[in-house]
Amino acid sequence: MSFSDDERELLENLERDFYASKIDVEIPRAQSSQVSFRSLVYGVLLGIAGVALMLFGASTEQILLGVLGFIVMVAAVLLATKPRKGDVSAAQKAGVPSAPGYKSAKKSAGTGFAQRMQNRWDRRMRGDL
Repeated sequence: MSFSDDERELLENLERDFYASKIDVEIPRAQSSQVSFRSLVYGVLLGIAGVALMLFGASTEQILLGVLGFIVMVAAVLLATKPRKGDVSAAQKAGVPSAPGYKSAKKSAGTGFAQRMQNRWDRRMRGDL
């Protein structure tokens, strides 16, 4: 299936704008993302208890025990991945980005392809196009 000239031009513009405005999807890891060893140990133990409770509920055909075991496992994951207390720096509290390649959505909003499409839509609605 071949594209018309207009579709080919639109596709090239899409690709060009995509590569020009590509935001790094890697999440910056700050010091506050380090988990506490104690929380990790408690989370693992609670996760094992949750799996045991879920299996016990499934083997005895007690649905509520199985659901409770699943909830305990989710709580264990949350506990195990909880960051350390007091590791958040003043800059992070103020909302300053910690990665040098970070682009905020406020800067990139309204520029490039999306803005041109919005302008084209507005002109079409006004009847200028």
